[in-house]
Amino acid sequence: MDTSALPHDTSGPDFYAERISFFFSHSGAHAACLVARHPGQWGIQSWTWADSNEPECDTATGATETVYTQPMPLEDGRILLLRTGPGTHELFCLEPKAPTPEAHLVGTIQARGLRLLPSPAPLQVALAIGRDELGNSLIWRVVDNPKPQIVPVPLKRHPSQLTGGIWLDTHGRTLAFNTAGHETTVPVSLNVLTGDDSALEGPVSERGTRIILSSSQSGALLLATETRGRLELAWSESGTSSPLRYFPQLQHLKGRVTPLALSPDGTSLAFKLDQGTKSEIFTCQPEQSDVHRVDMCPGVVLQEARWTPSGLRIVRSAPNQPSTIETLNVENRAHKPASAVSNRAKRKARSQVHTEWLDGPEEKIEAIIYGGDAWREAPKLLLALHGGPNSAWRFDFDPLFQRLSESGIAILAPNQRGSSFYGREYQDAIRGGWGGPDRDDILYIARELANFRRPMGLPQLMLTGTSYGGYLALVAAASSPNLWSHCAVFSAFTSPSSLYAASSPGVRSFLRRLEGCSEDGTARYSPDVVDMAKQLSMNFLIVHGLYDEVVPISEARRLWTALLERVAPQEVALQFLEVDAGHDPMVDSRGKDPVGTLLNFLNG
Repeated sequence: MDTSALPHDTSGPDFYAERISFFFSHSGAHAACLVARHPGQWGIQSWTWADSNEPECDTATGATETVYTQPMPLEDGRILLLRTGPGTHELFCLEPKAPTPEAHLVGTIQARGLRLLPSPAPLQVALAIGRDELGNSLIWRVVDNPKPQIVPVPLKRHPSQLTGGIWLDTHGRTLAFNTAGHETTVPVSLNVLTGDDSALEGPVSERGTRIILSSSQSGALLLATETRGRLELAWSESGTSSPLRYFPQLQHLKGRVTPLALSPDGTSLAFKLDQGTKSEIFTCQPEQSDVHRVDMCPGVVLQEARWTPSGLRIVRSAPNQPSTIETLNVENRAHKPASAVSNRAKRKARSQVHTEWLDGPEEKIEAIIYGGDAWREAPKLLLALHGGPNSAWRFDFDPLFQRLSESGIAILAPNQRGSSFYGREYQDAIRGGWGGPDRDDILYIARELANFRRPMGLPQLMLTGTSYGGYLALVAAASSPNLWSHCAVFSAFTSPSSLYAASSPGVRSFLRRLEGCSEDGTARYSPDVVDMAKQLSMNFLIVHGLYDEVVPISEARRLWTALLERVAPQEVALQFLEVDAGHDPMVDSRGKDPVGTLLNFLNG
């Protein structure tokens, strides 16, 4: 068992508060996010750091936002709210400190894929970056004059796609983008006042180079560049003309390296290393042999971060703590939570969350477990399967798991073959055979548990999954129906081939890229659950969003029709819930409560 088992405490009104979509101001002195204390009811929460690392924290709005709102904090504490819609986006400005905080409309923008980027200039507070219907890039400046106004940038050319956006100065004038060419990426410099763009000069201009981070005060740049046939991080010490220096010490680390921030003086890099269920943070310098681990509590770190003179500000989550901002003192490698929410782990524990490595048919399988040391003996034990398939359960806060655990259900969340963060070979084990090796792992674990529980007279296992995890749950349930008493699937599809036929071009490209389907949309080695529906003889719950753009609701209706035709409803409970939601009904459902439905189903 992992010794980093964490107690979790559910007292206090903020414990179930889910936080997503974190944004920092350019300097890192302000931050904002979306927060929901009840499922589907999203508001704005903000932080301000003044003279110390003890932030002021405000909840600025009621539950009036959606999961698609982008809350961008400005350097004076105001917050830009980009409320996105289908092609038309509304930009609002909110003053959290006002006696009655109210969002005032700045204007509307017609674009696709619109996103906000904070600006270092006091009178140019942000950029809005999007594209037109043909995929050409569009940019708007949000300027204070004296109130925010939207001003289009007169681009001289319209590159097909501008990605990233890294400031090259402290005046908010020059921005570096990565331009996607026909074969590779090319970095370009854009003057946002005139709309003129030009190719960068020097070593950073090499084809295949992408600019990732900058220290606008020192001029240092961090790049990802193709050298010797592989992707490496490189350092340009004082702008685009400096020789590139590399980080050989990163090539030997096991795990996924993600750069977070450059130090204010431009001499050090902070990065996170994701391996298995957890994240770690390190600092290093180019052309040095060592990396330095920064002390922090076990959990998962998001990519959004700022390195300020007061320390490295990160967003961290753990099973006992919803996502929140922490300031790490990288000099002595210690961390300091940013709010009282982070201190709940110090209170009396109610139960434990931990990780274990379980036996599998080919190799060990890491799993996150809710239910303490005796989880195998819990009266109700639920196997939860993650989506993806190239994804994984992480050691972070999961409001669904918390509610299930509080109701008395123990949870086993395994990272079977096909999961991310365990190496390329492990992740690629299911390429060309979705529902094959990963199903074998799930059934191996389930049979071992059934053999352990059966002599004690304990009930059968329960099973759930979302998206790809829903498909895998269906395959596992149909392959060995005697193992399960309940199966609940969310946003599931019935086979890779049926999904390919019903889905958008983007989803089809995804299926081909991960070899879920061949070029003609067939999946020879992946089962179609409709053909196995007669074996789905356990209690069954299907939940699907009416506006799911990833897995169309036709997939759920196809499954439901097969169940009604081939399973005797008088012998088991069959439920089908269509909800006003997209691909993740647990997060963005409006009206019906899918979590409450799941709780009633499993506890019924």
